[in-house]
Amino acid sequence: MAATALSIAGSDSGAGAGIQADLKTFHAMGVYGLTAVTAVTAQNTMEVRSIQELLNRYNGRRKPVAEALGMSERTLYRKLKRYGLR
Repeated sequence: MAATALSIAGSDSGAGAGIQADLKTFHAMGVYGLTAVTAVTAQNTMEVRSIQELLNRYNGRRKPVAEALGMSERTLYRKLKRYGLR
């Protein structure tokens, strides 16, 4: 019988984090994965595209991007981190 592992985490619609990433790792290690979902996230692809376009327009400068989007630099930073943007 294969070893089992339990992931207690959130679900990421992009499959790059959370239980989806854990299950990929379990599979790679030959472990049967079990999950307990604690949260579900959803990415807004239009928002991601808008942020990326503005980052390109302003050469990666966050302050004018945040201003163009009507948000604080702190909020923009969190969104960049969440969406894996630079």
